[in-house]
Amino acid sequence: MESKSIEMKLREAQEKFKENEKLYKQYKEKSDFWIRRVELYEEKLRHQKQGQLEIGGVE
Repeated sequence: MESKSIEMKLREAQEKFKENEKLYKQYKEKSDFWIRRVELYEEKLRHQKQGQLEIGGVE
């Protein structure tokens, strides 16, 4: 009887782990997407600033 409860707890833990792993992957994808967007925006701003410096005669 005790082994059944251990098996059930193990099964529940495995199911919960799969759920958490799925959620983690979803959030990681979204996080990576937004981190990359911010990096691209910062790079764009650097290029704009560099262009303004070159136009102003400062290199």
